[in-house]
Amino acid sequence: MKGLAIIVLAVLVSAGSSAAVTSKLITSKNIKNGTIQPIDLSARTKQSFRTPPGFKTVQRVTEESPFSSGLPKTVTATCPAGSILVGGGFMSFPDNHVLVSDSAPDAGGAEAWKVTGTWDGQTLLADLRSYALCAS
Repeated sequence: MKGLAIIVLAVLVSAGSSAAVTSKLITSKNIKNGTIQPIDLSARTKQSFRTPPGFKTVQRVTEESPFSSGLPKTVTATCPAGSILVGGGFMSFPDNHVLVSDSAPDAGGAEAWKVTGTWDGQTLLADLRSYALCAS
């Protein structure tokens, strides 16, 4: 009977400690930009970054345009002929002075990624970059 009590106590202690561990969920708010390295990622996550099945290569096509006013600007990165769009995104400089209102595949049917943003004019320079991930 004493052995059973020790087992039950051990199960309760381990259940309590795992509950304490899982109550501390790490989210993107807890991670500083640029601190996650490939070694921090699981093998499954790394595999998802590779070339999609049926394709030989994935290339990143970038289009950049500096702002000259506070008016909205649209920048489109287009995939080369014979390739298809599999993803995309944007970068801006300085990032806290450019408000991006849209970042999505080009709705016009082209294999391209379109980004629209507005510069707040509070810095000397600013630019907006669109990038398309193109598979062939």
